[in-house]
Amino acid sequence: YFYRGHSPNYDNYKLRPGLWPAPSEVAAAADRKRWTLREFFWLDEYRNILTKMFGDSTSCRQVRNCRTNAGACAMVTGCHAYRNASAYLDQSHVDAALASLADHAFFGLLEAYNASVLLASHAFALDSLDPQDFAKSRASSLGKKCSAQNVLRHDPTACREAYRAFRLDNLLFERAHRLFCDRLHAAGLDQRPDVADELARNRLCGAVDFANADHVCGLLETPEAQATFLRLRSRCKGTASWWRSNFGFYWRPGD
Repeated sequence: YFYRGHSPNYDNYKLRPGLWPAPSEVAAAADRKRWTLREFFWLDEYRNILTKMFGDSTSCRQVRNCRTNAGACAMVTGCHAYRNASAYLDQSHVDAALASLADHAFFGLLEAYNASVLLASHAFALDSLDPQDFAKSRASSLGKKCSAQNVLRHDPTACREAYRAFRLDNLLFERAHRLFCDRLHAAGLDQRPDVADELARNRLCGAVDFANADHVCGLLETPEAQATFLRLRSRCKGTASWWRSNFGFYWRPGD
């Protein structure tokens, strides 16, 4: 949502022409409805995109054509996970997505970025790595004094809503991340102190079940976490009305 190429307010993929503004139409669309984060969660184009991309690529016409005519492929621009159908997805697509990921010689996790780089190096027998190989390509806004993204990452209501909307993707992440952990272990990389620290910091490869909202959102509902959330939000000037109109969420103690 916070990357403008993936939002109904900046429809880079032209998913709903006429309703969602394409990049060239944004300036002229100032009076159009703006979609909140909460609404974004439930739009079919954006729900369970990992499950859709890895577990049901055959529903995309371009993919079917590619399998019979490889020279006609334009996969990056012609076929992607933001197709406007998600409600039909079920457990079988999660299973298929996991099988597809397992067929890859390597896949990584952004939540374990450095460990992923090391695992890629191991998988492809790369002789050496440069510090630049560990550099992240996109800047984060989380360190700003006022970061709406950071506030919403600490919002327990937004977390629970996201778990309801992206139930299959959360299940896929949990299962795929266990496969990632197994591969780290098989490569002996989980014994490295830097890898172990990164995994522990992000609660990966341990007792946390990322398919269980209580394991993730529950941590945002403790008194300490709620105090942190309110402190982060106080750094921003937005009123309750502003938060609701822009993001659809405004948590208050007692909610």
